[in-house]
Parts: sequence; C-alpha cells; structure tokens
Amino acid sequence: MLGRLAAASLGGVVTLDGARGSNYAHEGYVAALANSSLSGILWTPEIRSAKSAEEWVRRFQTVCFSPMMQLNAWASSMKPWSFPEVTDLVRDVIQLRTNLLPYIYTAFYEYNQKGIPPFRAMVLESGYNSKEILSGGEQDDAENPYAEQKRIEITDQYGNRTSDTDDVTVAPSAGSFASGTTTKAAAAGLGFLYNNYLLDCHTTDPYHPHYLAPGRRPPTFVVPLFVMRSGRPWLIAGSPGSERILSTVTQFLIHIIDSDLPICESMRKPRLHYSPEGILSIEAGRYHPEIIAHLEDNAGELSIREDYSYYLGAIHATLRCRSKDEFQGAADVRRDGIALGD
Repeated sequence: MLGRLAAASLGGVVTLDGARGSNYAHEGYVAALANSSLSGILWTPEIRSAKSAEEWVRRFQTVCFSPMMQLNAWASSMKPWSFPEVTDLVRDVIQLRTNLLPYIYTAFYEYNQKGIPPFRAMVLESGYNSKEILSGGEQDDAENPYAEQKRIEITDQYGNRTSDTDDVTVAPSAGSFASGTTTKAAAAGLGFLYNNYLLDCHTTDPYHPHYLAPGRRPPTFVVPLFVMRSGRPWLIAGSPGSERILSTVTQFLIHIIDSDLPICESMRKPRLHYSPEGILSIEAGRYHPEIIAHLEDNAGELSIREDYSYYLGAIHATLRCRSKDEFQGAADVRRDGIALGD
C-alpha cells in the first residue's frame, strides 16, 4: 500500500488492495471516491467478489466511474458473467466505460494541467447549491410512534447555470448507483458523505447510555480538542485510544485547569479508564495501595495495567503561553511521539 501511495504522489492511482484493515464494504467505496477527490488523490476501488447479482452490478457501476476500472478476482475466480442473470447489465457498464474513454482522457489531461480531479464530489463543482428541509414528524402509533422526522437535502447541482456542462454527474442514491447502509447524505457546502455511525449504538440494553433510541447519541471520540481562553485558542490536545480518548483527555484537562500543572506533568500523571461495561483499567503501580484496595472492593472488575500504559491513550498537546508570545508542546511518553519547534 505504501508503494501505491508513493505512486499516487507521482501521479499514479491508489487502489484498494483488500489487505487486512482495508474497507471492502461496497458502500465505503462510494464515500471514499467522493472524499478522496477533496485531496486530489486518484483513489479507485476494485471488483473482487459479491454476495448477490445486484451487488455484482453495483460494484461494476462504481468502478466504471472511478479513475481505473479494475476486475481483480484472482482469489475468488469471479468473472463478469459469474451471475448470468445480470451479464447483460455488466456488459452494458463495461461498454459505457469504453464509450467514456475519450472523455476520461480529456478529464485526466485537465487533472495533469490544472489539478482538477477527474472524479470529484459535487461540492467541487461551480454553482453547486443545497438546502435542507424537515419532512414528517406526525405521530402514528403504527408507522411513526416517536414522531420522528427525516432531514432531506435538496441539491441544485448547477444553480442558475444552464445544463450544457461538460461534466458527467453520477448520483449515488439508495437503490440506484449505490446500495447499502450509508446515510446517502452530504454536509451542505462540504460534499463528503457521512458514514453510518449508528452501527456503534447499543441495541440490547435500553438502559445503556448509547442505546439506539430517540434522543440518544452514538459514542463518539472525536479529537483534537480546542480550548479557548479570552476568546483566543489556548490549548490544542489529542490522543489515540478509541473509547479511552474521552477519559484520557478529561484527566489531562483536570490536571491542567484544576491543578494548574504544566502540560508535560499533566500528561504524565497516573491514568485510569472506566468502560461502560463496568471494567476499570488502571495504572495500579502508580496509585497508593489503599486506593487500589478500595477500588477492588467497590469498583467492580479491575484491569491492572502497567505503568505509563500504552492502552490508556497518549496525549499530544500544544499550549499558547500566557506570559509571552510563545508556544509549548509536549508528547506523552506512553507512545511514540516528540514535540518540535523553533
């Protein structure tokens, strides 16, 4: 993958190789194609296999409108005609790609000369406009017991511009170009597709804080964190660690704001994390033995972690000094990192 990324920086194409950690979900293809255009990367998916005839056609449609149309089915031995009932549709998509070649050559020339991505999100188009409306909301015990509303984005791709554009517009809507569980919604003025983060909601325990229900929210661990002071950015901090990010950043801020400690000392303080499942992970060797004994008796299940545990996040932070026009930076010793500056 690194080699392919290097090739991309030299004008090549980044492909999804299906290796461990890659997202091979078809709905992810559509989002990635739109999002990668925002950075000018020529990212392209590849066709390997499918669970149904419909999905097989959708994958061909997706790669038809990507930088490189590629069937890479050496592992599955799949062929364009592996689903006989849709062979004609697959043939039509392949023919469409062939017919588009003169246009694609022109689009790649524009990319080479002007940096315009040949396949791009609509937000990059001149005259793109969108607005949102709320639909529904009427309560119905059978169809809509919670009086839920739908947020609908209405887009005018060309604004007041006439439709004699040279661009080809592909609409990834449900049941059409793309099928799956993505939201099929783009942020107004931004153009990237949201993923389906509702998958992280809990569905078995109604009392869980992230249970899927009206008014509840899925867990989110978005960083970096921005702290303002007197209307100016004062502190920027972030950490890896998945669900431990929240507790890591919170403890760091407590030491900074409540204890008035320097950022380097704040990130070195002992750390713990209590999960929604009731497991307390703690750097036990750095707390007083009486505290550990009390927690063992009262805090449920303890997961003893080593000192300066890799598991409990790693703060990296930059702080604006209050007494002089300078910045301080620090990297947590729990993981790799270093602070550099002039």
